[in-house]
Amino acid sequence: MSRFTLLISCFLCAGSLFAQQDFKPERRTGTVPVNIDVSKLDFSLNRQNSASNNPSLHPRPRLNIDRITPFNLPGVAGVSVQTDEDNGQVFALSGRPRQLAAAPADKADAYAYLSAVAAHLGLQDPENEIRILEETTDDLGHTHLRLRQIYKGLNVLPADARLHARNGNGFDYYTGRLQPSPRDLSILPTITEEVARTQVQSKFEDQWINLTDRQLDWISGPQLELELVVYAGGDAPVLAWHANVRPNLKEHISLFIDAGTGEIVHQNTHTCGLDAGIAPGLSCSGHKTVTDLPETRRSALLMDGPATANVRNLYDQFVTINTFSLQDEFYLVDGSRPMFTVVDGEIDGIIASYDGESGSPLRDDFNPALRTNTDQNWTRTEASVHGNAGDAYQYFFDNFGRNSIDGIGGNVLSFMNINETDGTQMDNAFWNGRALFYGNGASAFQSLPRGLDVAGHEMAHGVIQATADLVYEEQPGAMNESFADIFGYLIEGETGDYRLGEDVVTTAFPSGALRDLRLPNNGASAFGQRGWQPKHMDEFVNLPNTADGDYGGVHINSGITNRAFYLFSSDPAVGDERAQQVYYRALTTYLTRSSRFADLRIAVTNAATDLYGSEVVNAANAAFDGVGIGGSAGDYTVDLETNGGDRFLLLANTDQSALFLADEAGNLLENPLESVNLGSRPSLTDDGEIAVFVDDQGRLRTYNFVSATLGFIENNPQTIWLNVAVSKDGNRIAVTTTDQSNDILIYDFVSQSGQFFTLTNPTSAGGISTGDVLYADAMEWEPGGNYLMYDALSRLDDGLEFWDIGLMRAWDSDSGDFGDGTIQKLSSTLPDGISIGNPTFSKNSPYIIAFEEVDFANETYKIIGANIETGASATIFENSIVNYPNYGLEDDRIVFDARTTDGTRVLAVVPLAEDKISPSGSAGAIINGGHWGYFFATGQRDLNTGFDEAVVEDESLRVFPTLTSDLLTIEAGNQALTGPVQVLDLTGRTLATFAAEGSRRLEVSLGHLSAGSYFLAMPTQVGTVIRRVAVVR
Repeated sequence: MSRFTLLISCFLCAGSLFAQQDFKPERRTGTVPVNIDVSKLDFSLNRQNSASNNPSLHPRPRLNIDRITPFNLPGVAGVSVQTDEDNGQVFALSGRPRQLAAAPADKADAYAYLSAVAAHLGLQDPENEIRILEETTDDLGHTHLRLRQIYKGLNVLPADARLHARNGNGFDYYTGRLQPSPRDLSILPTITEEVARTQVQSKFEDQWINLTDRQLDWISGPQLELELVVYAGGDAPVLAWHANVRPNLKEHISLFIDAGTGEIVHQNTHTCGLDAGIAPGLSCSGHKTVTDLPETRRSALLMDGPATANVRNLYDQFVTINTFSLQDEFYLVDGSRPMFTVVDGEIDGIIASYDGESGSPLRDDFNPALRTNTDQNWTRTEASVHGNAGDAYQYFFDNFGRNSIDGIGGNVLSFMNINETDGTQMDNAFWNGRALFYGNGASAFQSLPRGLDVAGHEMAHGVIQATADLVYEEQPGAMNESFADIFGYLIEGETGDYRLGEDVVTTAFPSGALRDLRLPNNGASAFGQRGWQPKHMDEFVNLPNTADGDYGGVHINSGITNRAFYLFSSDPAVGDERAQQVYYRALTTYLTRSSRFADLRIAVTNAATDLYGSEVVNAANAAFDGVGIGGSAGDYTVDLETNGGDRFLLLANTDQSALFLADEAGNLLENPLESVNLGSRPSLTDDGEIAVFVDDQGRLRTYNFVSATLGFIENNPQTIWLNVAVSKDGNRIAVTTTDQSNDILIYDFVSQSGQFFTLTNPTSAGGISTGDVLYADAMEWEPGGNYLMYDALSRLDDGLEFWDIGLMRAWDSDSGDFGDGTIQKLSSTLPDGISIGNPTFSKNSPYIIAFEEVDFANETYKIIGANIETGASATIFENSIVNYPNYGLEDDRIVFDARTTDGTRVLAVVPLAEDKISPSGSAGAIINGGHWGYFFATGQRDLNTGFDEAVVEDESLRVFPTLTSDLLTIEAGNQALTGPVQVLDLTGRTLATFAAEGSRRLEVSLGHLSAGSYFLAMPTQVGTVIRRVAVVR
């Protein structure tokens, strides 16, 4: 009788019918340490073939360990996860959990969704931890919820998120950043509210001014508010007093005071200056509506009304401004807009302009006057100030239907002729949360009311605060500044002139502009020079989150996202009209308070998807690629061509006493292939010539498919080996020993030399060691042969043991020598009781892996697919036994161990979606009694990969200039580009990739590269065009 039976179809069970299978071999005790003299090792694979290694120009599909994005484990099938590469925090969940049926997008469905994805977000009890703050349904019919996180009735900060329902089947998308549920945290403060209040007032004693009732109205008072919260922005959550402080009319500060110790654990500002280090800043706090029309005249309001005046502004141009007539006098009050209302003689919804009369809002004697006259003979400053406010209002109303800065018809107030507290001219303009204040300029600026873009910038801060409310520090603060710059440019309406403040700066700015969205370096050459900003993430400036450090560089690093907008809006498929709609939707629909640059990319691409489709989405991806934010900017995204040889499936039987060979569909061809007792899972070369494994006696074995022979790697076999993995090109092996030490031996057959690498656990972000590595088990080389992926058992200080996955730089193909042993962990956090292991690379995409997640308490084994470039991950299959997954030759399926409903052990296959990390259909069994399945093919392929098409010449494709310090333009000529444009160095390594599919014209930035020569690889319908360019400095 045949040892195996082919099953035509079979249902797989998730319930456990047998005793629980061990995830890994039992850890041995009392083992004798293995001593190896590497120089005396006599290893050989006795290969007859050699992998192709074409030295021509090729982008290599090598992992970039510095750009690997940690992922959190998916908790449910159907959901892809995106995590922050800096801290592993989940910031986007895409897809509706398969366990949820289609449902209306209501409160019940929101909590059902949150409960299903709770493991992603680190939530214990979503129904009691999440409150829905607001619900909106937009013009597209999409429903959006704004969420707040609480703990025992207290707000958890920082925590802000949104849920989205976009396809009519219920909620299917999450954006934002929540905090893991606090555990066992007392909410009884030791520091009372009264003590905290005294502490705050003492801290700001030198700046404190007791504001008048009128001044409190300007800041939407009071000056000090305290709230007991859970602050979770540090290493561990703490009970804290959140103090919202306005010590005067300028500063607006948030403090978090540990309610147990009185220590200030965090402080951030809401002050948003036009330019870092110049004059006072502006506040981005909320505002309410007021009016300063004389009380005695309001009753007569219906007798008069809106009027207009044609006057000269600061450009010496005639403009029409809207004023208000009241009993023979005219006021700089615009009551012509849709927000204008009159209720019981009280007016609201106005645009009003005041004269500060050379006073300062930082003084308690500040007493501005609403501008009036009897003949409408307004000064040029008055015309510009009032006109700017009206233009800013009208821009948001006409383009987005937004009714005033706050969105609910709030008054727009402007104050001109503002001085410093000492009476000198104020060299700035600022927005204090409910009004715009203009100085008349001094050394850095001319009269500030001249700049409509400046006014638009300041008023846009109010829109930002009323929508996403981006916190004013570090990356969120840089995005706050960037959105203000972007809307300033759009409000000014000078399409193609991406400079900001060019009409108001003096020679203090050598470029003649405050900032430049197109060229953020702005005529300067380095950080610290006036006007310089970075244009690419390679130039990102890490600054302290202090006033002296520009709160983490909010005015500095905004240049990166400014340029992303420029690249997007200047794309021929986009333009300013589409760009502004996409960015406004990103701001109001997808972003939250703590959003970072990575969040901005997905917000913009989601908004582009909602509004316009693939052409604009491609332009958005190209724009963010162009500045190094997320996406495919790196050589690790290059795919291999599929192995074109004959296809097979190698497997063992369940008692590991023989090897068998089947075709790709599971039909047995060799039954058995070879009778041999196996101690480890076989590992194969990419060309299918050699399989290596450890036998049950601890010896290194080979099976040569060309000669059909079983052999040994060592001439004098030792019985000291635990596991072995061969590189895809067959040039190296990684081996571990039976003493289960924390070392891996890398042996290179070319140089006949070896080196031990000691495994360690990198320190976590919170500064706490993840424990000691005990030993490694499963290993697999990435296709490029530089990195070894492995799983290892570690032990924490408290004795807890767990398995996780690492990537080690074992080889350096550039130098042809051993790597430096750098280790990157693939998961930033593991829940209690969870381990991950048995990792495997996809056959053709080095950035795609599968592995299994083990929940020992519930005795479940999930196959997880992950994109380690983006941090996305998804559950592929949930099993009751260890899976040992392996990708199919097209990456369209995974083979794994499973068990049928009647308890039979089988090899099974599950089909995959195009993303290669999520399932696309049900799993089915293919071979009864199969174990350790491994798909392979016998073709030889260039493991350094090649371009999708042959290299050709096309004279209609133009690249100019070929000598550049930054920007160059690609014009595709007669046909559009068919894929991403790659920038390569002279060795063929890909340094940057720009999304370009469908583009006929593309602008790319090389400014982040060192001076030297490079190649551009540009795919067209007839092949890949290669052009040489040079970067100069």
